[in-house]
Formats: sequence, structure tokens, C-alpha cells
Amino acid sequence: MTVEIYKQKTPFFLLGSQRSGTTMLRLMINNHPNLAVPHETAFMTVFYHKLQEYGDLSKRENAAHLLEDISQYHLVVRGNHITDKSAILSYPISSFSNLINAIMSEYAKAQGKSRWGDKTPYYTPDIDILWQLFPGCKIIHLIRDGRDVLLSQLKINWLSNSVPQLAEDWRWKTTICHKV
Repeated sequence: MTVEIYKQKTPFFLLGSQRSGTTMLRLMINNHPNLAVPHETAFMTVFYHKLQEYGDLSKRENAAHLLEDISQYHLVVRGNHITDKSAILSYPISSFSNLINAIMSEYAKAQGKSRWGDKTPYYTPDIDILWQLFPGCKIIHLIRDGRDVLLSQLKINWLSNSVPQLAEDWRWKTTICHKV
């Protein structure tokens, strides 16, 4: 699988319900000498919905403003995804996709790697946005038995403790990845 991912020109995304094995797969793929898959980013779809606030991204000041806001996003800070804003802004940026690619390419470069992917289960419902941003990207959808997912989710405090809600979330995220 990693050989195919490495040869592609577009990014790849690891998606699925929380506690479905996406982190384990991320860690395995990230061990490949050429593939960088950081801790969850979660900024792509969040800022996609705010793009009108930033104007034409081919104007450096607009791209810089958006980059500054992305760099302060809590999961970007936590994952240390952006370390050199000037290097990111040195890329030719004319769209949000270009800016994302610059951010992630610089992250991969800092890890000594040439390709990037992303593991953010939060993106699962917005798979169509990922496809719009990166046509032809690879989507790797992990599906773990819903009963095992539920038992694992009940042990953590950042998700609901409602069994019906968790079961519905698993069903929805298992189904939604097939909409593209």
C-alpha cells in the first residue's frame, strides 16, 4: 500500500470513525522514509468554510493572513505543523489548495520526507471538500467493527458517553466515506 501512495502525485487522507485504527495506520505509514503523516491537522475544512474572509489568495498579504490564522489553530499548534512561514509563503500560492500543499510539503520537508498525507477523522463528513481541494487524492477509509469502536470510545472523556449517539456516529462515518 505505501508503495502506491508514495508514487502518487496528490495527497492521501486516512479517514474513519474515531478509535477505528487511523492513528495506528498513521504511525505505520509515517515510518516510511518518504511519507510524512502528522498528528491530526483539522484546519483544512475549518478554514475552507472561512475562505471568503481572506480574499484572493494569490495576493501575498491575503495568503499570509490566512497562514497566520491557520498557524494559531489549536491542533496546528499542538502538532507543530508550521515552523517556517516564510518558506511556506515562498511557494506559488493562488488557491487554498496551494497553501495547504505548501504547509504540508514544508512539514514533510522538515521531517526529511518528500510526500505528505493526513490523518484527521474529523474530515470524514467533509470528504467532498477534500476531493474538491485535491481532485484524484487517495482516500484510505478504515472501518473497524462498530462494537469495538464503541467500547473504545466509551473509555475516553472527549467523546459522548451515549451509546445510541456513538453508534449512529459510527454508522454515519462508515457510510459517508462512500459519497465521493
